[in-house]
Amino acid sequence: MGMYETLMKNKDLADKIVARGKNREFISTNVITMNLLFSGRVRGGIPKGKISQISADSSLGKSMFGLALLKEAQRKGMDCAVIDTERSWDWGLAEAFGINIEKLPVIQTGEIAKLKMAVSEMAEGKNREQRENTFVLFDSWGCLVSHVILNKAAKGSEARDMSLPFWKNELANVMAESDMTFFVINHVITNTGGFGDPLSVPGGKRLYFNSDGIVM
Repeated sequence: MGMYETLMKNKDLADKIVARGKNREFISTNVITMNLLFSGRVRGGIPKGKISQISADSSLGKSMFGLALLKEAQRKGMDCAVIDTERSWDWGLAEAFGINIEKLPVIQTGEIAKLKMAVSEMAEGKNREQRENTFVLFDSWGCLVSHVILNKAAKGSEARDMSLPFWKNELANVMAESDMTFFVINHVITNTGGFGDPLSVPGGKRLYFNSDGIVM
């Protein structure tokens, strides 16, 4: 018996083995240049089962772009959800955009512990194909807070949480392990020190490494 057959017999591992001959599937952005930027393909887009990220300054249309992808994911019959850390979700705007708001879960919190729980719940009980066919619009990464920050706030403390990047990295790893399709909206910060890149993406390195594609 070969290694492939041996691993496939293990029920805990079989679902993690990529099917032979399986082609990558994409959700089109319906914008050729953005499809090319995310996937290198005119008929591509953001890949299913991966994390994709767009980072830009404020008021440049990131959230609108996310809504367009959510609409396309619904059109493809994907199971969809929204994580709204900014508490800016507008049901009327979503409906006007052509998004089916019936039974669309919108999770409004930036607390990392609760979001890790939510991601795990969304992936629970699904096989790999079903997880890849789950689309989550994450708007945005910049508003995440840890339980440490919340506890300090409750006590009136202004001390910083130096462990925040660690908790963000944990969430990014949980998202990657879930095999679900994430479109993460992030911000950029201006480098005022005069060294390195003029713009950088905040939020912990793990999201950067776990993202299949990042468009700035």
